[in-house]
Amino acid sequence: MADTFLEYSDSIRYVLQSEVSNSLLLTKEPDGFMNDDLEISRDKKWHGVFNQITNSLTFYGDAKDYIRLAFEIKGHNANLYLIKYTLQKDVKGTAAYGTNDIKWGIEYMGLADWDTLEESNYGLKIKFQSDALKKTLDSHNGDTFELERDDDIDGNAIDDLYIDKVSIQGRSIVTKGEQKLNDNNDSPIYKGVKNCVIPTQYISEGAERFVTIDGETNAEVEISNDYSGMSASNLFYVNDTDTQALDTDVHVEIDMSVKIILAGGSTVKLKLSQVKWDGAKYVLVREYELADLSDGSTKNVKANIDFTYENSERQLEWNDGLVLWLDRVTFSFDQMEVFCFKENIIVTEKPFFEPSINLDFIFLNSALGRLLQIITGKKKKFYSKMFGRNDDDAEQRGEYTYAETSRYGEIGLISGLWARAFDRDSERYKSIKLSLGKTLDSLRAVFNIGVSIETVGNEERLRVEDLKYYYQNETVVKLPLQVSNIKRKIDSKLYFSGVEVGYDKGGDYENEIGLDEPNTRTEFVTPLRKTKNKLNKISSIRSDEYGMEILRRKPQAYYPEEDINGDEDNWFLDVKRTPVSTGSTRTQRDWDDDRLVVPPTGILEPLSYRAFLFTPKRMLLRHGWILRAGMEQKTHVTDESRSKIKYISSKNNTNLAMQFEGVDGLPNEELIVESDDVRVGDLERARFLPEIITFEHPIDDDLMAQILDTTTKEYQGSNEEIPNVYFKFEWVNEEGNTERGYLLSLKPNKAGVFTMQKANENLY
Repeated sequence: MADTFLEYSDSIRYVLQSEVSNSLLLTKEPDGFMNDDLEISRDKKWHGVFNQITNSLTFYGDAKDYIRLAFEIKGHNANLYLIKYTLQKDVKGTAAYGTNDIKWGIEYMGLADWDTLEESNYGLKIKFQSDALKKTLDSHNGDTFELERDDDIDGNAIDDLYIDKVSIQGRSIVTKGEQKLNDNNDSPIYKGVKNCVIPTQYISEGAERFVTIDGETNAEVEISNDYSGMSASNLFYVNDTDTQALDTDVHVEIDMSVKIILAGGSTVKLKLSQVKWDGAKYVLVREYELADLSDGSTKNVKANIDFTYENSERQLEWNDGLVLWLDRVTFSFDQMEVFCFKENIIVTEKPFFEPSINLDFIFLNSALGRLLQIITGKKKKFYSKMFGRNDDDAEQRGEYTYAETSRYGEIGLISGLWARAFDRDSERYKSIKLSLGKTLDSLRAVFNIGVSIETVGNEERLRVEDLKYYYQNETVVKLPLQVSNIKRKIDSKLYFSGVEVGYDKGGDYENEIGLDEPNTRTEFVTPLRKTKNKLNKISSIRSDEYGMEILRRKPQAYYPEEDINGDEDNWFLDVKRTPVSTGSTRTQRDWDDDRLVVPPTGILEPLSYRAFLFTPKRMLLRHGWILRAGMEQKTHVTDESRSKIKYISSKNNTNLAMQFEGVDGLPNEELIVESDDVRVGDLERARFLPEIITFEHPIDDDLMAQILDTTTKEYQGSNEEIPNVYFKFEWVNEEGNTERGYLLSLKPNKAGVFTMQKANENLY
């Protein structure tokens, strides 16, 4: 092996860099460089690997003057970096191997901590914080920013936010109202007048138009051609002004069942009348005879009446009302009695709303790029192939463009006010707002991502990828010697007795349409009984389509003064490109747009459901390989009840069933129901196991260069230089056997202390 890191190696050099002058290559190493306490560590929440340095360094001569100048000009806001380079030789396992190349690679990049500055005649002492961008982002992790602001947090001007346009076809909202015979009514229906209605009570309210009192209680209702009026409170359905304002068609279906006994010598007819408000009273439009009861007869009346929004004679228009009533056609004596033993009316309403075109929305990667620009003042500080797309306009907007549009590359965000088409000139308009912390937490919950900081051309940027990117399957680094001082412990954090996945908000609407919304919150239990740990993955960004549709149906044009719950919330959108002629650059994906094999089932109006990617069950499956890590022993249990993650509860619809198309050449998935239990063995194979191993192994220049190097691998349509710290490491353990794992931390100085997460070598 080459010389170990016990003394200074000529394969190291230092550079100072600031915005006030050109970079300075140090001709003499700073005091303390031999004990710079470098530690390579995997962040527990982000899963990216970071370099950390903790001690102070002392500088002299030109280096001392360089640091002092930066502080004199910009003070605490000065960005002064110390970059440590190491020489990467022709070492097996590195990018330079086999090329005879020797290159300088960045080992770490530290930002000056001005609070630690000490100066004397002897020299200038200061600490440098590694991963400066991460520390900046951590300090603003919880801050919420309006994305349409025109300056960064330091007051520097930034370009206007680029906003894309989307067409929202809308979710078909089906509501059902039901009323029945009043249980307290045990007397004959008798009013001593020609006409009367049957006393009823609610079972469920349904649409707001399904009513017993419509607000015009004292108004009269003309219910027959010879006019014998009633109070408007007898109406059970009234089309309202919302329909007129939005020029919306309403499909109403009435399913009724009535049992009536007539006692006495007369004739009574059961009728349904359609009436219209003329400004003073409801006047008859048409009436429908449902049953004719003669003296002493009994009738079981069942009727299904369809008021379509097409050219039907039963079309319901704006401000129409419906009343069910008894018409006494003939009288034989005054004390005629009518008994009603059953009366049920179910009203199903499906308003049809035209799609909204040219609504504002922003791509997810654009939103995160904007957040980084607001915090750092610089563009191109966010990078993600997972959420990347091939977009010719990206470069001119100061964003990255990618070799291909990934499966999640066209995920967008829309706010409640954007869904309502609010004008920016309105006093009530508010910009879409995001916080970095909550946005990343939402992405962790929904997509199971990892986060890292990577340095490209001496510039740091935030990177977000599928968590599996940070745990590659291949082995790259092989430690040449047998390791020593081995310690093993159980990683208890990978054992979960329960799972809760879903969203902070959704499903809690004013009527029972929420019962049909699947994108809310669902709980499961695992086969594990000896741990209190729960996997909680809850997103603050919403995906409930009913919630967004309720807002979309209250556009600013007709409701400019109305504040609605959800105005400032944000929703995920799954979009696709559309022809220019549509008026929008994107529209929502339908089931057959590279998503499902067949339309979804178990949900009302399935062809209008489009939030396929965001359901709680999809979230659970994306976290499946993490869940399985603590349950590998359950994959071969013969007792099926002990080898399943079992559904226990949900706020709303769990009958939704979908069959997704296969991805990356894989066969189509099986049909998956949201409430189905999940066999542990059907989850994606765990990449690591709940065992942490610590050991010692000496570090020399060659091995350190290999660890800090990258490996070329195709990823998301192009070759990627993936850091070796995200691949498996291999070593010979205390029994002489080969073992593999993922790097959790490395302290390279002196003994060389490794901490590893044991890899799962089972391929099933």
